[in-house]
Amino acid sequence: AKQNRVQKIRHGGKEWTIVFTDGSEKTDTQGTRAAWGLYRPMQQDSMKKDPSRDGSTGQAARVEGKQTNARAEMSAVYAAIA
Repeated sequence: AKQNRVQKIRHGGKEWTIVFTDGSEKTDTQGTRAAWGLYRPMQQDSMKKDPSRDGSTGQAARVEGKQTNARAEMSAVYAAIA
């Protein structure tokens, strides 16, 4: 049977959870805003279907403090490991 699960991989003798992260910043006439997001897929084709139906999870939030892309990227990574 084909194994379609991708939530964990083995590397360096350890098992790791797959988490995709992203941060972004937008500047317009209303000022600068930054936010981050993360996504934990349950299957290889989760993004092609409705991810909420296969147990995949995601989070997103605005960045606290100074609104920069670097803070957004690092906030996503921190949320993934916290």
